[in-house]
Amino acid sequence: MSYPDVEFCYISVGNEVKPSDGTLAPLVYSVLTNIHEVVVFYGLGKPIKVSTSIDTTLIEANFPTSQHAFRDDVRVFTLTRSLHS
Repeated sequence: MSYPDVEFCYISVGNEVKPSDGTLAPLVYSVLTNIHEVVVFYGLGKPIKVSTSIDTTLIEANFPTSQHAFRDDVRVFTLTRSLHS
């Protein structure tokens, strides 16, 4: 089945996986990387971004939005670099 008018802009991996989840948390980065590599391989690295959603309880300051910050106990688990093609 083909959908020529459909354009993907983002692929989201995981669903609010908490760093304390010993089963899923270790997999998020490798899955993000693998999916990003496939997207780049097919020449779609610019139009399609690969990301993940986070559990909002991991954010300690939520107002104002310019002051958002991850809690100290989970900051080490956040990705500090972007995957660029």
